[in-house]
Amino acid sequence: MDQQPHEPRESNQAPRARRQVGSRPRNWRLALGLGFVVLGGVAATLLTLLLSADSRPGPILTAGRVSSRLEGVSLEQIIVDTELSTYPLNPYGLRMRAITDAQGFFRTEGAISGTGYVWVARKSTDPWTCRPLPNLTLPAREPLEIELIEGVAVTGRLVRAGAPEAGAMVRMSLTKLTSCPRIFSYHEGETDKQGRFTFRHAFEDCGYMVYTTIGALRGGGLIEPRFLRTAKDGTVVDLGDLEIRPGRTLAGRIVNGDGRPLDHAMGVSVWLEWPLARLGNVVSKADKNGTFVCTGLPELVVMVSPYDDEPTRNRRPGDPPPFWLSPRCVSLDPRDSSRLIGLLDRDVLDLIIELNPSETHPPSDAAETMKRLEEARSRTVQGAPAGNAPPRRGAGS
Repeated sequence: MDQQPHEPRESNQAPRARRQVGSRPRNWRLALGLGFVVLGGVAATLLTLLLSADSRPGPILTAGRVSSRLEGVSLEQIIVDTELSTYPLNPYGLRMRAITDAQGFFRTEGAISGTGYVWVARKSTDPWTCRPLPNLTLPAREPLEIELIEGVAVTGRLVRAGAPEAGAMVRMSLTKLTSCPRIFSYHEGETDKQGRFTFRHAFEDCGYMVYTTIGALRGGGLIEPRFLRTAKDGTVVDLGDLEIRPGRTLAGRIVNGDGRPLDHAMGVSVWLEWPLARLGNVVSKADKNGTFVCTGLPELVVMVSPYDDEPTRNRRPGDPPPFWLSPRCVSLDPRDSSRLIGLLDRDVLDLIIELNPSETHPPSDAAETMKRLEEARSRTVQGAPAGNAPPRRGAGS
């Protein structure tokens, strides 16, 4: 009986030894995993430093002051962007950002150089705009002065058959700012009970376009885009009455160049050429005979592209088009043989979009591209001759 308490002590020693031996592989795996994590972190840090070597804080890139003679405008917390447009590793430029202090002073740092732009990032609620600076060489040698101004007001009235169109969404976009082409100025608002709209704080002495997007108006229709040029600060541009019209119709058929019927569902996408693409686009699903109809289009240059409507055919971004258009298409885009380009200055009801039977990229003449492109923009969009197209058997049949 006196020896029984010694038995548990002997039995407890063996399990302790087994636990110690069994823990070694777990500790080894844990140490190896931590090692990989540390090495991965070091590699990621080195890669980040290498890629961002040209944009690390360094010498003064731009410095100056934002000023204003407008009442009630705070000069603090205004964002000033500096962009290097010729950054070799980024086609969209390299942008550095600074924020003004209470007196409007700002300072941007960066070890970069080249041609660039400086502008103020304006919110839609800000009661001012600015006078854009001309192109400059970075780093800037002299202090910059950016002046906030009231800007130009643009007003007009939407009417349908002579009656005011209330509650219609109207937009105004900057077409191009020569001194800083990357700036995009955008205004949007609804018409009041009298059909009138007013956009304030537009840039002075700049080109704008006033428009309605396709399909945005209740009751259909759209206004033809109205181009304008603003005057000096504090002036008003009155566009008068803008008539809502039904728009143009583009209709026709998609056919195979060898006369065979289409072997899969297709559709047509009609885009408005940049910068008019902000108007939107129209998509029409063709029937089994390839017939399509697009309505409510403005009288502008259009780009017409057939597309594969089968959801099972997945394409990755950057993949070439699944087909090319036949060289017999009169308005074949000289830059992209998968679409037509031309002016929609009337209703086009017989457009034949003929696919290239060889499904290879048609040869192009680079020397004549720009000349042919300007010709395409100035004439009514045309497809292939209708004489050799397969006979139409009726829509939906």
